[in-house]
Amino acid sequence: MQTPTAGISADFSMDVATVLTAIETYLRELKISRGAKTVDVATLGDTHEAPWATLKNGTLSGGGVWTPTIDGYFDGALGLNTTSFRLRPGGAGTGLVEYTGEMVVTQYDPFAATVDGVDMFTFTAQIYGAPVRTVQA
Repeated sequence: MQTPTAGISADFSMDVATVLTAIETYLRELKISRGAKTVDVATLGDTHEAPWATLKNGTLSGGGVWTPTIDGYFDGALGLNTTSFRLRPGGAGTGLVEYTGEMVVTQYDPFAATVDGVDMFTFTAQIYGAPVRTVQA
């Protein structure tokens, strides 16, 4: 049985001025979602939907502690056609999974202030094309 990974081990990097920059030290949560669009191909006489898979898709979302540095990273990525990313759910190491690809930052909420907490930010990005899943050597 494989050892489960803890979220604390994950590392996430994004392209900042053409350099893949680690940002996991700012993140409190990160999620990758994968899916597929479908079209209904049911015909006359069918009594149930008949979904047919077409295009795969994916999103990255997360958030964490707001700082002027992370604000510069996401403000710079917002509005670009694509930004490179690398996600290592189990961290760096031989035999661990790694996803790389391009993303389009579609939403960036700079901060949410609370009286009893720190300033937080959130982001959402669409994965552009197919992410590459590899095993680190």
